[in-house]
Amino acid sequence: MHHDALQALQEELGTVPPDDLAVLSDGQLRALATAVREARERQSAALDDATESALGYVPRLLRAPVRRILG
Repeated sequence: MHHDALQALQEELGTVPPDDLAVLSDGQLRALATAVREARERQSAALDDATESALGYVPRLLRAPVRRILG
């Protein structure tokens, strides 16, 4: 089971977790994976909000092309 929790954390991190984290329990590893996922979601939402706010300074006719450029 410990392998599954480490795998879940690895998927959230996008890389192999440091060996030192292997001392954590399954519950702790899963909580860490959840915290990483939630932090990324908050970061993504904040970036989206900042982008939309910044586009408020771009003239309306240019907003669609700028959005496409920004992805």
